[in-house]
Amino acid sequence: MMASRKSGAGVSRPKQMALKGGGMMQFVLIGAAVVVVIVVALLLFGRGAKKSTSAPAKTASSDNQGIKKASKPAGGAVHASRVDRADEKAKRREERLKQRQEARAAGGRTSRTSSGGYEQGGTSRSSSADPSQLRAILTDGTGSRFALVGERRFKSGDDIEGRRIIEVSADGIKMEYRQNTYSVKVGPKVY
Repeated sequence: MMASRKSGAGVSRPKQMALKGGGMMQFVLIGAAVVVVIVVALLLFGRGAKKSTSAPAKTASSDNQGIKKASKPAGGAVHASRVDRADEKAKRREERLKQRQEARAAGGRTSRTSSGGYEQGGTSRSSSADPSQLRAILTDGTGSRFALVGERRFKSGDDIEGRRIIEVSADGIKMEYRQNTYSVKVGPKVY
């Protein structure tokens, strides 16, 4: 008789081959991971490369004054480029220069403002006020006359640097200096 087979006793089974789908699945997952790593690396390092490549473009565009570019950041606000700012600075510089030249031509003084610009005036003393110039003849409510010399008022009998005012008339004053008398009209200097 033949010997009967007992379950599991001495029988060898051939090894099963691994499923081809399982091996392929591993290759697909590894390939997807590599692609993800490359994309992440490009995103991280791509921005740095974009900044470094845009710097030569800005310098090249600054050579061409006619080309103006505006960059739009992620926030949506539009910022002026370096070329625009340089143009604005040059325009402001030219305007300040023109203002100074106009003020000098008009005979007025210029002074600096807190923002760095120039403005006309700015001093309490008039630029044409010479301290020895007879500027006007003034009358007060009582009818007495005063001579406006420089920024100061004088009446008859007052002294101006050793010179005595003898009389204040409607169009000038009479003065005495070392026993000599002379008259001065409105406009010229007293001494």
